[in-house]
Amino acid sequence: MLFTSCRMSIEKIKESDDFESCINYVVDNINKCYEGSNNITTDQKAVYNPSSKTLIIFIGKSQNDFFSKWEIPLSELDERTVKIDTNILDFFEVHTLNKIEKIKYYNKIENNENSSDINYYLPSYCYKKRDKQMFVESFKRAIILSKRNN
Repeated sequence: MLFTSCRMSIEKIKESDDFESCINYVVDNINKCYEGSNNITTDQKAVYNPSSKTLIIFIGKSQNDFFSKWEIPLSELDERTVKIDTNILDFFEVHTLNKIEKIKYYNKIENNENSSDINYYLPSYCYKKRDKQMFVESFKRAIILSKRNN
């Protein structure tokens, strides 16, 4: 069995069997982009919950003290639906399998809701073109590997 890390190259990411490396790359890059700005009302941060196999992206102090939060069950996502803006790679979008509303969204002000897709922006001030490609490929690979580890 081939075992490579998601921290190497795009080609290696696509062949990787290292789920932890892939999901950690995603989480670390989300957190790296906003580290140090201390703007808890706009900065997105992330954690991975291994017991629920869920990527949690939140705006606030923590995943429990937040303004907005998305709980994204990786194994429920369809990696084939990852779409990126090929001109500037500013964001990607991914849908759940069969577009079933499995992504949970929480907001302290409004009602909570479920969604079948999520958009995540990759701002140019944090990510160079290659960083964006590595992030998207690591996210795709984490989705694929999460289904094997169920």
